[in-house]
Amino acid sequence: MELRKSVARSATSPSVHGGLPDRVVNPAELPLWQNNRTATTGDIPMNQQDRRVAAVLDCGKDGHLLLFAPSATTGRVLAGLEARLGALGVVYTRCATTVEVLEIVYDNQAVPSTAAETKSDLSEGAMAPLLDVLLRKAHDLNASDIHIEVGPTRTCIQMRVHGDLQVVRHLSLLKGMALSRHIFVNANSSGVDFKPEHFQDAKISKTLSIDGEVVNLELRFADMPTWPAGHDVTLRVLRTGIGTAQSIDSLGYDSAQQAAIERMLQTSTGVIVMCGSTGSGKSTTLGSIIQALSDRHGGRKKIRTIEDPPELILPGRQTPIVRDTDGTSRGFAAALRGAMRGDPDIIMIGEVRDNETGELAMDATMTGHKVLTTVHGGSVFDAVDRLIKKGFDRSVLFAEGTLSGVIYQTLLPVLCQECCMPLSQVRMGLQNGLNERLRRSYSGDLEDLRFRGPGCDACGFNPIVGRTVAAAFLIPDRNLRQLLLNNDRFAAEEYWRTHDWSGIYAANGKTVLDQALTKMAAGLISPVDIEARVAPIDSQDAREPARFQARVVG
Repeated sequence: MELRKSVARSATSPSVHGGLPDRVVNPAELPLWQNNRTATTGDIPMNQQDRRVAAVLDCGKDGHLLLFAPSATTGRVLAGLEARLGALGVVYTRCATTVEVLEIVYDNQAVPSTAAETKSDLSEGAMAPLLDVLLRKAHDLNASDIHIEVGPTRTCIQMRVHGDLQVVRHLSLLKGMALSRHIFVNANSSGVDFKPEHFQDAKISKTLSIDGEVVNLELRFADMPTWPAGHDVTLRVLRTGIGTAQSIDSLGYDSAQQAAIERMLQTSTGVIVMCGSTGSGKSTTLGSIIQALSDRHGGRKKIRTIEDPPELILPGRQTPIVRDTDGTSRGFAAALRGAMRGDPDIIMIGEVRDNETGELAMDATMTGHKVLTTVHGGSVFDAVDRLIKKGFDRSVLFAEGTLSGVIYQTLLPVLCQECCMPLSQVRMGLQNGLNERLRRSYSGDLEDLRFRGPGCDACGFNPIVGRTVAAAFLIPDRNLRQLLLNNDRFAAEEYWRTHDWSGIYAANGKTVLDQALTKMAAGLISPVDIEARVAPIDSQDAREPARFQARVVG
């Protein structure tokens, strides 16, 4: 069954007649009902095929709800049901819905032997194409994660697109459980059975053909039991294989930041560190930098990358195998040792995972290699602390020429410029004092700012059309190196933030919030999204300029 195109809907409740809705696309919108009169145990007989397109729910004093989904047989089924209800003198409301909602309605009052789904509906043969449909949808939406929330009465499938979750489909409880089991069993080569009441993890590789293109996906499966009944599966979707990295200037860095990256690439040694949370685009940026290095040297330098899994295979770089074909890990550090023995010029380490990897990365830097890597952290200074905790010697890290630079970044949703709205058109107004915070920190006309719109044809009714970088850079000069060598982080941050930087250090001193505010002033980002993902608009240090200038395009 093909997934339907999601359409943005109003936050208001569905339209109703006599207290009952005339349209339901989300099972949560169904009114409370006492009995499904067309279920196998109901008093209005229906065959199994007709139950796929219609149902009659007894909603007590509000009357009956006649649910129907479009089908070649819907008209005939509706006519028969309406005649029967008329003969019984039943007051009812017609309600358009989906086949998914009908599955859930029947499943809620069924026992396994009489459930709407037959054994064939829940078989491995049925689940395999359903998973493929979901993965194709994830590919089309460029989703980073798929969430399968099962129970206690239904299954809701959501996908994370541009950082936000959106509902793409509802399934019955039984079908959601069968899908979860199918994914886990096919991901686990050791024969371990799926136990939804336990925490379980697995990995699975999938190859799809989409519009004539071969798409390789690596899925990271994580399941957790949920209260009071059910479980929640998260699939991290990683695209692997040969491709083309984005250019650095397309990621959203401003001119000073692009110049800083260019400066980092000019040196033949030293370590470049990417920092951020999961899903902040670290790997994407590193891929762009690796592509830029490869283009710069024209194949004259040996590039080794250590990743698990390899997300992007670019011409001119080679990746040691970190994981065997049976899923057994060979070890990140072992792969790094092998790469260092292979006469590399440039080494990219997907993540400094432990002390052994950190010490090897430091050795690679000390022996004259260019090293690029990522760490998790909340700022450029957090990244420095993490490197030291993971095996980098402080005296080596802050020696001249060792640390080329640190980049901390997050990703912010970009508004559709066709349907984004000014403040005066935001229906619900601004909650939690955002209006006042904007007046304190923004010197321009608030009507110049833009907020998420309702969606339109231009954006496919998804008012977010992409994501852009908001970043902070640390390019160490002699004073910063000395302060960090002395382990005086407070003084180092003070100096980084207040010094009058210029030239090759011009990217220093600007926070992620600074860049986010610049893009907000340009109408690219909603203030609501800045506060949700970065910090309150007025949270800059009081010693900094209190008013942010309007319409500075970065």
